[in-house]
Amino acid sequence: MSAIRSERVREFRGVDVAVLGGGPAGAATALLLARAGLRVLLLEKTRYEGLRPGEMLAPSAQARLEVLGVWDSFQEAGHLPVAGLVSVWGGAEPCEQDFLFLPHGRGWQLDRTRFDIALAEAARQADATVITGVSVLQITPETPGGWSLVFSPSETEIVHTTARFLVWATGRASGGMLRRESHRLVYDRLVGIAGAYSPPVSAGVRDHRTWIEAFEEGWWYSAVHPDGGLLVVAMTDRDLWPASPAAWPDYWSAVLSRTVLTQERVADHFPMGALRLVAANSYLRRPIAGPAHLVLGDSAATRDPLAGQGILRALDAALHAAPAISGHLAGDWTALKRYSDQVYEEYSGYLQRRRDYYLQEQRWLSSPFWARRTRFDLARG
Repeated sequence: MSAIRSERVREFRGVDVAVLGGGPAGAATALLLARAGLRVLLLEKTRYEGLRPGEMLAPSAQARLEVLGVWDSFQEAGHLPVAGLVSVWGGAEPCEQDFLFLPHGRGWQLDRTRFDIALAEAARQADATVITGVSVLQITPETPGGWSLVFSPSETEIVHTTARFLVWATGRASGGMLRRESHRLVYDRLVGIAGAYSPPVSAGVRDHRTWIEAFEEGWWYSAVHPDGGLLVVAMTDRDLWPASPAAWPDYWSAVLSRTVLTQERVADHFPMGALRLVAANSYLRRPIAGPAHLVLGDSAATRDPLAGQGILRALDAALHAAPAISGHLAGDWTALKRYSDQVYEEYSGYLQRRRDYYLQEQRWLSSPFWARRTRFDLARG
């Protein structure tokens, strides 16, 4: 990393905790730590612009949002209520799960941009310093503890600050320092190829439930976006999908034509924009904690989107990590270990549940995609 000219650097008051990453896990953690009276700095590299794929939030999230103090504003934000899901898995007949019989009665298809901004704004209102559009230029461990950070909030400004503790919540992205501090155990090669579709051509009652449909090379996910459009994602292994983006549209159409429900769902829509490929593989990072840092959310561990609990897990991570960090800074030297042990134990249970769920689909056991997920060793690679 090139040297930073000291005369260009502005000093920013030191903080107790610097949180890198303003997604749900990072923003919720910043909110809780600030509410606990700590000086918190939240740095987000984007300005929450651009496409953030929607995601279903389970009915049980209501309790988490109430603890965070954002339930009322969430209800006013216009997220799309979802009454349940439909799956074609383990057989040709659709299976329906109705949320109405669960304690909270419904889930939501999120407008992710609006959701992420709301959490960051709640952190700001709790007196966390929230800065978006940031480039982090330098992170240096300090002796005897803590961190020195240099970041740029604009093209003309460079800022230096210190933090007693660092929270790494940058999602799947990991900087050089994080890669040196820990390593990732990778369990599969899953990717999602996402396509956006326009709102339906014809008027009428729409099925707002989430649809999942297995096929020989993976499974399809589709959901109505709050703006009325349709998000459709083909989930498969990276080596089973064409390498060249130029070949994606034809392959997408060919695979889609072999489905039943998903093909019917997109029939009344027009595709919008190019297909996008996003990583969706499962991995666990070890270790996730050090003397003055914690790796959080998708930076620490990712799970198969089939579980449908990405945002819920991010909120849970914040609700458990914030008190662990507060305890650590107050002198409880076992707090971070207890949190880490809980993450590792829960992930072991997830791997077994993942294998059990994929074993329910027996139609394509000779297919590489399904064979990899039903082996006992869970197919690391």
